[in-house]
Amino acid sequence: MRHHLLLAVFALTFISCNQNKPKQAEQEEAKQIAKDTLAYELINFYKTTPSCKIDSCEAYVKVLYPVFKVDTLNKFISNIITTLPYNGQPTRNLNLAADSFINDYLKFKKEFPDSPAGYAWDQNFRIAYQDENFINFAYQSYVYTGGAHGLETIQYFNISKKGYQIIQLKDIFDPSERVQLNAIAEQIFRKQEGLKADDHLDSYFFDEQKFSLNENFIITNKGLEFLYNPYEIKAYAYGRTALFIPYKDIQEIIKKESILSKFKP
Repeated sequence: MRHHLLLAVFALTFISCNQNKPKQAEQEEAKQIAKDTLAYELINFYKTTPSCKIDSCEAYVKVLYPVFKVDTLNKFISNIITTLPYNGQPTRNLNLAADSFINDYLKFKKEFPDSPAGYAWDQNFRIAYQDENFINFAYQSYVYTGGAHGLETIQYFNISKKGYQIIQLKDIFDPSERVQLNAIAEQIFRKQEGLKADDHLDSYFFDEQKFSLNENFIITNKGLEFLYNPYEIKAYAYGRTALFIPYKDIQEIIKKESILSKFKP
């Protein structure tokens, strides 16, 4: 099944001519969106233990991911979804990765036959946004290998369509502006967390109890959204922490020729 990510929704009714684009302009925008959108096929992979029952599988690997006509993107996605979650070992083959994960469970079950615990590795590599300049992915992974609970994380990837390279903060901000970016982000974080400017951060997991941004961010048309996964800055019970920085707060420190320069506050 071939999909196209649509980045605009057109109104079926109009309130007034002044509040909406002319029909011809809308048609041209739709054509441009279709032109800038990379087509892809969604692949649904599933593998489990040989003795799996219909209503109960002891261990399974499930992956939903896109395949493009761009080899560089496909290799990038493959490297991520085939890296084993418990040791970071790359396999570069989804079947091999699934077999390794399931075999690890079978070894565990052989040593502890009475254990009711199962294994689960569930991945969803989805397209979050794309335009003529870049494509963004949200990679969601859930892993359970025993214990009180599994771990679900989300990792963002912003990929430039020019060379298909990962867009990092250094590509958007000069090193001299990173201090300012961090200060702006900390103000938003403290307000969001209900903290005063002089409150200590000793209840968080920041290095040296000093606020810092990570590289897990996604580019949107309104601003940058950063995401801290469980255990990164807070205990598991608090879940993920999102931090949104609108462009209006950082427009003065964005590189003039960066991929963000087209977005207006």
